[in-house]
Parts: sequence; structure tokens; C-alpha cells
Amino acid sequence: MHRVCHRDQLGLPVVTGQDDEVSCIVAAADQAAESARLDWEAQATAAIVELVGTIESSRDQKAACFALARGLKRLLGCEKVVVGLRQSSDRVVPCAVSDVAHFDRRGEMARLHEAALNETLVRDDIAVWPAESGDRHATIAHRKLAEACPAEFIASTPLATLDGEVGA
Repeated sequence: MHRVCHRDQLGLPVVTGQDDEVSCIVAAADQAAESARLDWEAQATAAIVELVGTIESSRDQKAACFALARGLKRLLGCEKVVVGLRQSSDRVVPCAVSDVAHFDRRGEMARLHEAALNETLVRDDIAVWPAESGDRHATIAHRKLAEACPAEFIASTPLATLDGEVGA
């Protein structure tokens, strides 16, 4: 069996030798997959740039947090996004919930979100629930939040600037 596959001037696969049809199909599938990956990366980059522009043009910090929550919800396809900012007490407090103009910051759900956000900051890493088996004790607040929502999956990540963490 002899296969030689290369691309012509337009980037299309050219195959010579035996099994030309199979080799050409494989090469075309590889090219289509690579093209789809590049298209997704371009769309994701454009969406992120647009979101950053929206955040930067926000009138104040609260509006920027709401823009971030709404934008991440749309981009990631999440049911809900909560953004929390670090306070002078070093606690992270929820300041924006996607698609919610006002929320009770003293309510049980706000406390559960706050605990999960602070758990993320303490870990200084992404926290998820359900967690890997070795990580279940480190994400107790995420488990409690998932049980109260109810949610199949919860993920949190620290928010940081070049100067350090500002929230989660």
C-alpha cells in the first residue's frame, strides 16, 4: 500500500497511490476538524474581547460585575453566574448575579454562594462540584450550594488582576 498525501495551493488534500479515496477522506476530515477548531477559537476570542470592552465601559464597579455575570452566563451557557468581590475584611461577597437586578445579600442562597466563593479563594484554584474523589473534602461549600440550588455542576474560579486576587 502506498499513500502520499499533501495539500495543493488552496490547502486541499491531494492523494496519490493506492487507497486514494480513503486517504483523501481522512485528510479532508482532519482539515475540517482543524478548521472548526480555528473557527471556535476565533469566535471565542471575539466574544471575550467584546465582553472586556463592555466591562471596561461600565459606569462603575457594580455595573461591571453585572456585565461580567451576564456575559459569562451567555458565553459559557451557564444557568447562573455569581460574581463576588473581595472586601476589606478579605472575605469575598457576592455583588452580582446574572439576570437578577437585586438579590437579598443576607439570604440563605447568598450565604451559600459567599461560602463557595470564599472556598475558591482559600484554595487559590478552580473549585468544582461534583469534585474528584480526592478533592471532595476541599469543596464542601460547593457541595452544599449544589444541594440547595439544585445544580448538576458548580464551578468557581478566583478573579485576579496583575496586583492580585480581587474576587471569585
